Amino acid sequence: MLELDVLVIGAGMSGLIAATELQKTGLNVAVVEKARGSGGRLSSKRIESSKTKAMISFDLGCASFDAKTELFRSHLETWSSEGIAKVWRFSEATGSQYVATPRSSSITRYLAGQLDVHFATRVTEIRKDNGLWSVFIEESGLQVKFAQTKHIIFATPPQQAADLLPEGHPFISALSQPILLPQWVLMLNVKGRLELSDEYYEFSDSIISSLILEPSKPERVQSNDHQTWVLQADTKWTSDNLDTDKTKLEHELVAELASKTGTPIIVEDAYLHRWLYSVAKPNELTGSVFLDDTNGIWGCGDYLADTTKLSGVEAAFISGYQLAKSFQL
Repeated sequence: MLELDVLVIGAGMSGLIAATELQKTGLNVAVVEKARGSGGRLSSKRIESSKTKAMISFDLGCASFDAKTELFRSHLETWSSEGIAKVWRFSEATGSQYVATPRSSSITRYLAGQLDVHFATRVTEIRKDNGLWSVFIEESGLQVKFAQTKHIIFATPPQQAADLLPEGHPFISALSQPILLPQWVLMLNVKGRLELSDEYYEFSDSIISSLILEPSKPERVQSNDHQTWVLQADTKWTSDNLDTDKTKLEHELVAELASKTGTPIIVEDAYLHRWLYSVAKPNELTGSVFLDDTNGIWGCGDYLADTTKLSGVEAAFISGYQLAKSFQL
């Protein structure tokens, strides 16, 4: 059993930055993550092509991120010097858009490598015992005590945090709201090339929200006879089709893509992923930056940012960083 000052639940950007900054102050910090790897919505995926047997690598979460604050830009410079972040594209409307390299999870892998992170570890219960938080996990079908800690930081989707908080906790009501909307994401490995002039598109009149050409990103694998595209679905359409058959959804999205491009789509490989918690919408906690109940329970994540100023990866970073800088043991 671990004896800690701080346990962070969730190994995405927000949780890992909070853990990194707190560890710098000399605190005994550990991170638990129920998935097998880091990243959260910065995760990436590799699959073997059923036709060519080549490995296909693609990003499952956010397509890219910007840097509006000097604080985040300074960290991006450090990550760029480490070879794990680069500028992908620029537009007058959005400015420079960055990606992690050589894949989306590279930054969180880098951060996790400097921390005590326990992957494939799902927290099942927390409870206060004699002034300390006892944290239980599932292990071989049994619930076992994993750690005893002074503080717990929830860097998870808010709805998941609400499920773990003790009955009657003041954060439960706000965190239980549908703050993060679901989103289907479809990777298509297509034969030939689509007749498109750009590498990124957004749609407001479609079941496809955005379309990303993966090989256009820095340090991604290029192919002469195939293209890898990622389709991020509309959140309303996703909500209406959470439990719809995956094959049917793939066909609908491919048909929509063909309609948008005006050309037939020859799909050789496809991978469909459902994010139950993906796109943050304005909520009663918007602008809080982070949560602190003054009793050892904290929260961070992009959903707490001022959405008129920050979003996505940068919002998650600022939330975790500001929590750590405001932390008092």
